Amino acid sequence: MPVLTAVIKPFPVVHGKYLYIFTPAEEGGFSVTCENVDGVNAQGDSFEEALECAISMTAFVEEVRADLEKEKQA
Repeated sequence: MPVLTAVIKPFPVVHGKYLYIFTPAEEGGFSVTCENVDGVNAQGDSFEEALECAISMTAFVEEVRADLEKEKQA
């Protein structure tokens, strides 16, 4: 009997102004990157957990970048 394997394909999710790319992990859960913000990589055991982590990481990176920009201008 042939063994069927699931095809694991990345899929996009838009949240606000951000585009996240979710990749289902073979062992379960998801890894996620943000296409709009370099450096945002997260993972979670569920879709909801991965999205929450990615949103938090995006907010953190954006805040740090804004603070660095303010320091450059000072």
